[in-house]
Amino acid sequence: MLIRTIVTILFFFLTLASFVSVNSYDINDEEKTYEIEVKGAVKNPGVYEVKKGETIEDVLMEAILLDDADTSSLNLTRSLYPYQVIVVGQIAEEKKISINSATIEELDTLTGIGKATAEKIIEYRERNGGFSYLEEIMEVSGIKEKTYAKIKDKISL
Repeated sequence: MLIRTIVTILFFFLTLASFVSVNSYDINDEEKTYEIEVKGAVKNPGVYEVKKGETIEDVLMEAILLDDADTSSLNLTRSLYPYQVIVVGQIAEEKKISINSATIEELDTLTGIGKATAEKIIEYRERNGGFSYLEEIMEVSGIKEKTYAKIKDKISL
């Protein structure tokens, strides 16, 4: 009698478990859509409705990346999941160093410019009332064409 009761209870739970697992699987699961949000360096930020299996790259094509968008931290092949938020960063523009107002410490960060040369730059600008054009920095002792070529994109007046 006890064995019969245990077998009946066991049968009941096994039947219930198989019923729940079969019914929890939706045959049309592939056709379901859900929402994700796209922010940052995109032309069309906002909430997008996507289908299961779509990737980050798919939704970014709809959102349209801006020219300064930086996707290097995103895995474009990754599948989207419900309520995901995608933040597209921007390429940081390097701040230029003003040769007419920079400190010794700031000038010293430039490739090929040490503390001694930085002091010469400051002496030159004080003596001549500042620099009128970028190439003028080559008139400072110790700065020639090679050094200028290394720093020209990192300096301003």
